[in-house]
Amino acid sequence: MAADELTRRGRVVLEQIPQIMREQGYSPSVRDIGQALGLSPTGVWHHLKRLAAAGLVTWTPGLSRTIRLTDEGERTVGGCSAERALDDGPVRGRRGGRE
Repeated sequence: MAADELTRRGRVVLEQIPQIMREQGYSPSVRDIGQALGLSPTGVWHHLKRLAAAGLVTWTPGLSRTIRLTDEGERTVGGCSAERALDDGPVRGRRGGRE
């Protein structure tokens, strides 16, 4: 699946990642994405796996809050990098952990 073949919902999930990063100050969890979009964790995983297969997102298995856009994912959402999303927003709580 190429970036131009994203489903509407897949694109919304992709765009939500930097949005949550700006709001929270750290990478979103699957649950964060689901709550923001009204999706179940299973539904979020379905979209994340497709986005990862397309080379648009990545995460570290076994670690929480490691979901990030790849360079291609950043280009797809208009250049909003994970680092810029963090730099542009307030940092609250601890990075990589619970508040």
